[in-house]
Amino acid sequence: MNRQAQAVILLLLGGAVIRASVTDLYLRYVKEGLRPFLIAAGLLLVAAAVMTLWYELRPRPRALAPTGDPGGAPPVATAASRPAAASTSRTSALATRRTDPTPGTTGTGMPITSLGSVGC
Repeated sequence: MNRQAQAVILLLLGGAVIRASVTDLYLRYVKEGLRPFLIAAGLLLVAAAVMTLWYELRPRPRALAPTGDPGGAPPVATAASRPAAASTSRTSALATRRTDPTPGTTGTGMPITSLGSVGC
């Protein structure tokens, strides 16, 4: 089902809810205190239907002229990818600076000593 058909069904349903809530027909289905809520719900359904029909039936804007980017990517996508590329190169530089700890140390520069039989 396309959007235009959905909008027509919304419009009919909203109209039926408003008609039932304006007359005494709604008393067959709900209590008397719910009348303002039924009217509000019917108006919302009608408003949603009208907005959907307006969106679907309005004239479409023409396509924008090309930006001249040879890669075909929009300028926003190109600008948004720059920080990611910069952080990738920075983390790879940090990774190359890190080296394995010197054998015989804990990685903090402290030598590992053998406790042997202390206190036994």
